[in-house]
Amino acid sequence: MLREQRDFALFQSYQKALEENTFSNQREAVDYVRTHTAPRWFVSKEFAAAVLSSKLRGKDHYRMGRSKRRKFDALFRLYLEKKQESPYCGFCHLALCEAIIDMPAPEWYLEHDTVSRIIKEQIKEINDYYARRHARR
Repeated sequence: MLREQRDFALFQSYQKALEENTFSNQREAVDYVRTHTAPRWFVSKEFAAAVLSSKLRGKDHYRMGRSKRRKFDALFRLYLEKKQESPYCGFCHLALCEAIIDMPAPEWYLEHDTVSRIIKEQIKEINDYYARRHARR
């Protein structure tokens, strides 16, 4: 469910970027979207809590690709920063994880090919929806 939410939000960001900007090609549009703010960190609170707990203990038990590693490194920095700030300083680990993953993320932390694939899939779903709707008439 989180992946579906992410994909839909990413596509909405893509549509908004196309409305507000002029791009010379598709690659430029995709790169623009993927490097701009995401509405939240698209990770479950349980997984974020587990990874950040591991990082707090100086361990790194999780295998991740480059983008996911960058995402969790940035999330860990945000965790450490917010842990020192009011009102978050009194939060337990899980509550703090839940609070920070609902904050906007500085980027989508996805590779170009992944963003491009998601956009194509979203366009296909929209086209399929309208084709089925049109076929019923």
